[in-house]
Amino acid sequence: MGIEIRDPLEIFVDEDQIIMKKYKADKACFITGEISDKNIQLPGGAYVSPEGKEILKEYLPD
Repeated sequence: MGIEIRDPLEIFVDEDQIIMKKYKADKACFITGEISDKNIQLPGGAYVSPEGKEILKEYLPD
């Protein structure tokens, strides 16, 4: 499920079911996990922080 110790969870109740899933904050960088107003949205909806952008540049061809 991709849930590790100390990961934040969202817990929902739906009639007689308890649903738990990993919490993902809005605008969280998909590389660093950083949440900031400086994060930019990429095509496809994912967000990247300035630090994440620098990490990506290392893997992109010139």
